[in-house]
Amino acid sequence: MNNIFKKLSKKIESVNLLITEARTSLKESPDDFSSKLRLKSLEYHLEEIQTQLRHEKLLRDREVVEFRLKGTLADSGAIPLDVLANIAQHLSGSIHSLAYRLKKGFDPKSSIPKEVLRTLNLQLAGMGYGSTKLYLSATLNPNLFGYSLIEDSLEKTFQVFKAQSPQDLTDSVSEIGPRSAGNLNRLLKTLSRNNLEAEISWVDPQEKKHEWDGSSEKILQIANTLDTVISTHKESMVVFGEVMMLHKKGRFEIRSADNDMTYRGHFPIDIVEKITKIRVGQFAVAHIEIGITTNKATGYEKTSYTLMSLEKNNQQNENIKPQQGV
Repeated sequence: MNNIFKKLSKKIESVNLLITEARTSLKESPDDFSSKLRLKSLEYHLEEIQTQLRHEKLLRDREVVEFRLKGTLADSGAIPLDVLANIAQHLSGSIHSLAYRLKKGFDPKSSIPKEVLRTLNLQLAGMGYGSTKLYLSATLNPNLFGYSLIEDSLEKTFQVFKAQSPQDLTDSVSEIGPRSAGNLNRLLKTLSRNNLEAEISWVDPQEKKHEWDGSSEKILQIANTLDTVISTHKESMVVFGEVMMLHKKGRFEIRSADNDMTYRGHFPIDIVEKITKIRVGQFAVAHIEIGITTNKATGYEKTSYTLMSLEKNNQQNENIKPQQGV
């Protein structure tokens, strides 16, 4: 199929590059009318493509994940109800917790709010032979920029499953958070305890097929590694600097005006509309939370930065821009 999602996503990437170039050009010649006009035209064009991408994703409506169980218990043609219930509970718990984290910037402290449950609308859409094949569905529900919470949640879940090393797995846990990781760990242990293997697959809106073949060895290996990974919240900080990147999928870069250090990380989707008024190349005050994820077995530590808010300070902008050669 001639995939419209892939085409629009590539267009958005291309236009974003052109916008970055146009902003750099305008920064060098701030009074150039043609540079201002070109930048404004590109920004309008980007909004049009994002609106079209959102429309196409609304037409797609739902994402479907296939979860196939294998093993002696599955070969009998029927899986005990309590085993299925545990698998469904831990899988949905992981996805819901991750979606909340992507939305808010931190793990849920109690039950998942109805707002998140409604947004994802995660359901058991069907079952295959002898209850050994489950079909899970969720609503795509894109925001104004074409970003989908369930799409991002599924991508990050597959990254955990497909981690190639303890370091990769630790990096993934730093993204999905301890609550989602804990649910995944319980899911894997449920499979292992019942001598079950799993094949999980999902075709995303860009027609990329995500697959994981969970053999008994892989399931046990990931579960054992997850047992050694711990997440801690270290501190918060305020950074004043130049915004280097703001991506619709919640990624940011800001370069400190104090020490020239560049901070890279993620921001919660809930603040995306608030920070879209701030452009790359502008100076802003960033409130950042620092998290540390540690693998106790290897000693490897992953430091992560979460942007909780970003605000322009016009007075400081005027004072610092000449120092930056603008």
